[in-house]
Amino acid sequence: MKALKKLSCFALILVLVLAMAAPALAAQVTITPPTEDVTETYTAYKIFDATVDGEGSQTVEDPDRTVSTFESVAYSIAKDSPFLAAVRANGAFVLTEDGDKIIVKVEEGKTLDAAAFADALMALVNAEGFTGTSVSSTDNKLTLDDGYFLIVGSLGSKAILDTFGKEAVNIQTKNELPTLKLEADKTSASYGEPVTYTITVHIPATAVGEITVTPTLDGEMTYADGENDSARTDDGKLVIDADTVANNLDEDVTLIFTAALNTEAKTGEENPHTTKAQLTYSSYTSAEADAVIYTYEFALIKTNSSDKILDGATFELYTAETDGEKVNLYGATGTTDGVIHAGIATVKGLAAGTYYLEETAAPEGYNRVQTRIAITLGDMDGEKNGNLATTNAAAVGETYDSTTGGVEVENLTGAELPSTGGIGTTIFYIVGGLLVVGACVLLVTRKRADAE
Repeated sequence: MKALKKLSCFALILVLVLAMAAPALAAQVTITPPTEDVTETYTAYKIFDATVDGEGSQTVEDPDRTVSTFESVAYSIAKDSPFLAAVRANGAFVLTEDGDKIIVKVEEGKTLDAAAFADALMALVNAEGFTGTSVSSTDNKLTLDDGYFLIVGSLGSKAILDTFGKEAVNIQTKNELPTLKLEADKTSASYGEPVTYTITVHIPATAVGEITVTPTLDGEMTYADGENDSARTDDGKLVIDADTVANNLDEDVTLIFTAALNTEAKTGEENPHTTKAQLTYSSYTSAEADAVIYTYEFALIKTNSSDKILDGATFELYTAETDGEKVNLYGATGTTDGVIHAGIATVKGLAAGTYYLEETAAPEGYNRVQTRIAITLGDMDGEKNGNLATTNAAAVGETYDSTTGGVEVENLTGAELPSTGGIGTTIFYIVGGLLVVGACVLLVTRKRADAE
């Protein structure tokens, strides 16, 4: 396990000493977790036995409270203790054999580094095959006999604690909890367009064990395969395993998944589509983080100069005023083979942006619109659900009320003039030129005839 960067989990860390008239701590230990909604399992490993002599009492700052005192405290460790290796390796201890146990003292003039000692003890606890005995509790209370204990919480809490005496002890844990942030790579998307979500998990310095992140997709989104996606379990969860946690203490870990709106995703007032994520760490479950995606629609209405709705026009949608890519018309009513047919057609599931509508055929007896028509969707007048929909239920042949929204495209009747620079204009120039040349020839011929 990666060495602790800091031993800040419990407020109380006592240095092992041979105490004279030392105030006692208690065998009844009450532990308060970092937040009310967290339930930890606390495990106490006994490192040393403690034998006390000369018990007395003294008054402390609160005149109504006394603590036990002792003339001396002697510590010992069994010869078969799994923690003996860490004790022998610590240069602050003096060890003396006494039958089936070893007496432990801190060498005169030396100070025990409690944090480093805790690191060494935790390395043994986390080693494969560790069989040391312990006392565990899930109700934040431990009843311990006289001794010197390593206390470990399931969320990474760690402390070294003396427990000889009769006074109760309340401990407030200070270990941090992991946090997460969820972000999408875009704020709007078309049907079927991949949206990449990034989850950033901050792993606290005291974390131990795996962290599980559970994404929850909007009901109208489905997972898609992204190039850099993190591995998901069969039920869609993302797991940061214990080794990754241990190697990234006090660091951020990034998880990625990809999803897309399906062709049933609603637009209009039923925007946005919200994706959520929350993490689970031991018994702790975080609040949900979320990211929202919008998608837009527009209604196309084909009319004549009298606002009568026409049928028979066809349109295609592009990404540019000229050329550009043809847009797939997912989920559009009034379409066939990716072509809009109007009367009235509704095109749904488009990302915010400007699109260009090209009329490919006009209703019979009407002129085709020659240039593409720009349509801008999203963030209209500060409204995220800015759509160009219509509430008008008029049908072909009825009058369209333009105040009800939508994109109205008007067709005109009459002769359709050729385009500028086309063959129609050119032929007029040629005929006109020939007439001018003919007139000049005729004029010259007549002048010659008169002269003769």
